[in-house]
Amino acid sequence: MTTSAELRQALCSLAASQEGTKGADKYWKEVLQKDWQGPYPRHWCGGFALWCLHISIGCDWLWGFGKHSGFLWRLQKTKDPQPGDICYQAEPYQHHAVLLARGIDGSTTSQDGNQGAAPGECKRVYRAHPRWTAHYSIQPLIDAEIARLGAANAGTPTVDS
Repeated sequence: MTTSAELRQALCSLAASQEGTKGADKYWKEVLQKDWQGPYPRHWCGGFALWCLHISIGCDWLWGFGKHSGFLWRLQKTKDPQPGDICYQAEPYQHHAVLLARGIDGSTTSQDGNQGAAPGECKRVYRAHPRWTAHYSIQPLIDAEIARLGAANAGTPTVDS
């Protein structure tokens, strides 16, 4: 059986595997509507975080524009962030990252897209004094994936059947 901890670890491993990847095309291609026209958005940290959710836990959300911009509006804030949850900073600029670890001192290690000079790259970032505006729990997505996997396995014959 797949557990919440295993899915969170899979998400963190996927995010970490992107270390050093430059540019956003592969991330935006996965999370924008399939008929997207024009260049991809220049800032892609949120596209990276949503891509991680798509690939690791089967989330099928697309990046929103307008009233429901991005995807965080679909998640609940948490005061007890766990690995795989999404970190968000509103000021001085909007930024998303995948939380890899949180220290007992409040420090965070995250995998961040769009770091450094354009086109930016994925980097692991340790913050001793993070200024995250909020953390968003991915637990409902994990619960949905566990339920989906359980339903899929329920139809699988066993040796005793």
